[in-house]
Amino acid sequence: MEKAVIYEVKDSVATITLNRPDRYNAVNQALVDGISDSLNKASNDENVRSVVLTGSGKGFCAGADMSVFGQKATPEQRRDYLIDQYQPLLGKFFDLKKPIIGAINGTAAGVGASFALACDFRVMSSESAILFAFINIGLGPDGGASWLLSRQVGYSKALEIATSGKKVLGDECLELGLTNKIVEKNSILTQAQKWALELAKKCQNISYIKVETSPIATKVFQMVDATKDVLTIFGGAGGSYFIEEMRRGAKGTMPFCSQPKEFVKVWNLFQKGEEGEAINVFNKFIVPMSRLEIQTNDLCYHLHKQFLVKLGVIMTSHVRGPTMLPDPISQSEIDEMIDLMSNK
Repeated sequence: MEKAVIYEVKDSVATITLNRPDRYNAVNQALVDGISDSLNKASNDENVRSVVLTGSGKGFCAGADMSVFGQKATPEQRRDYLIDQYQPLLGKFFDLKKPIIGAINGTAAGVGASFALACDFRVMSSESAILFAFINIGLGPDGGASWLLSRQVGYSKALEIATSGKKVLGDECLELGLTNKIVEKNSILTQAQKWALELAKKCQNISYIKVETSPIATKVFQMVDATKDVLTIFGGAGGSYFIEEMRRGAKGTMPFCSQPKEFVKVWNLFQKGEEGEAINVFNKFIVPMSRLEIQTNDLCYHLHKQFLVKLGVIMTSHVRGPTMLPDPISQSEIDEMIDLMSNK
């Protein structure tokens, strides 16, 4: 008996193939388990740097194989199956810290469309399609598709697609941002694998990631947990959350350049286990500057440049346009802060 899912690795690229062509790769328990096992293998194999997901035969995936539920399954049992099986599986797509490219041959329907949208990138042909047809029997999209689709095209367009019950063909998918590339039908897989190999080679050059988006501390924790020892995570936001970042495993931060000694002192104290003293130094030297600078980006540049002039590091505090000059009150606050920091 052939495997429901085929897993192959070549040149740092893992290819996962849904292999129920006689059922258009409809999702049964064997296919759920096969995808899950394949994603685990890709995650645990350090030689795998990127992943391609595709389907054998004429279609990518026809959605759920309704025979899984049986004729006597209650609505509650069907709901529980989706929660117990689909939700953890789709979670593995997002937990995998390696890029996944969906090679969407034919139609991706129902939960198959969810698999496609859970990929980081997609390659389709003009004949490929995304389809959510459950509206035709009075049901909404399954497999997390409501969220996945809204994330890609926004709420209004997602609702239109979900309630139309019509195929969204490849060219329209490209216009909507549901696919990244349109290629010839017979080259979908090869083009996806070629792209995956390019990504795999580029990933080898990445050693550090700076986390800049809010909430900083939460994102640092997530990135440190996800990358383990593979990548070094730095905090961002000018070092305003340096203590919180270090508590969550950050190996440094990228502050403004006017207070290097203070940031190094905080780092050294924290690494020696003297967190209380690190916090004291942070609150005394860094927090006041941070509190003033975050009012506006324009004020930030003037503050740090004027402080660097005071320290003798640079000769002029000129800030290029279109940055606005500080108003008299803001300039007075900058002067007070620089005097305060210089005398500490």
